Amino acid sequence: MLTRRWWAATAAALAFTAAALSQSLPGSAAPQSPATAPVVLAAGETGLVRVELTGQAQFDQLIAAGADIANRPRSGDDGRLLVDLVLTGEQLAALTADGATAAQVVQRSGDGARNYADSVRAAKARTKAGLTASAPSAQGGAAVATDMLAFRQAYWWTTSGHTFLQTEVTTSAADDPDVEITVSWRTADGATGSFPLVRFEDANEYQYHFTLPQPLPGQPVAVTATSSLGGSVGPVAPDPWPNSTPPPPPAGYQDDFIDSYMTPADIQARIARLARQYKGLVDVIDLPNPTQGYRRTASAYLGDPAAAAVVVESVRFGDQGMDGVRVRTVNPGTANSRLSGNYLDRLLTISLATDAAGKTTSTTDDVA
Repeated sequence: MLTRRWWAATAAALAFTAAALSQSLPGSAAPQSPATAPVVLAAGETGLVRVELTGQAQFDQLIAAGADIANRPRSGDDGRLLVDLVLTGEQLAALTADGATAAQVVQRSGDGARNYADSVRAAKARTKAGLTASAPSAQGGAAVATDMLAFRQAYWWTTSGHTFLQTEVTTSAADDPDVEITVSWRTADGATGSFPLVRFEDANEYQYHFTLPQPLPGQPVAVTATSSLGGSVGPVAPDPWPNSTPPPPPAGYQDDFIDSYMTPADIQARIARLARQYKGLVDVIDLPNPTQGYRRTASAYLGDPAAAAVVVESVRFGDQGMDGVRVRTVNPGTANSRLSGNYLDRLLTISLATDAAGKTTSTTDDVA
């Protein structure tokens, strides 16, 4: 929004003057005739307004004031600029008093909620229209509702010698959470098969039915979707995954800059080198708050993980001096020894307890 400081400086008294556009600018609406109602916002109302500014100087003034600008300005032949701004009624009046011309109210603050409500009603109407009654069965059963299906996508691709198929299907019975959809496929050599889809919702709104990419024995040439309500779509030919074969690189394209795994230290060194090498392209900015980064605590285990083991984990991170610390358990070689531990020279030694015969008796829980 525009700041109060800027508006106070632009006009001491506000007066809205309706003016028709003398000519249309690129991307603007048709010129208004003198009989066209003035473009206004009510007091306290907010809206996205297309405004014709007097020129670059007025636009720069808006930027300096922190105006809420919705797009890049478009220039007219007379040097004036057409720009979309988020304005209140008072701000629009002040701007027009300063020489600008209001061309169009693109959207008012209440339009979003109203448009959403309209879309919900339209969606429900489409869903209702998409459900048709099928003929009663020969046994005289009641008619059932048949939904309409549509493929949102059907792609296939090959990677590492394996072929995969990915599909998404929508049903007109969007409000029915129990609709089940199955996709059947056929490959070029005549192999067939099928797999079920699952319902996907976002923010409690139905989107489509899908599943993870499915492995196939070869390239699919036809897919058909059927639902538990009787709807069907297909067969359709799946498309190859877009740009599965990338175009050749342009002349002079350089690659192979990274030919091995880079540690965090390697990456920092590379960034520093790029900053030195390309001073006009690279700026290195140290952020004020350190992050966890690519690091973790040091850890190891004692014993056999398949049977019973004790996991040992350091309190400090590995790069804080815990990398390389060792842990071991030992039989003290004496009878009636108590379980004990000793840390010396970055080695944690656990001396196990023994019984009267000198046999170790410590369990994994004891050691932990």
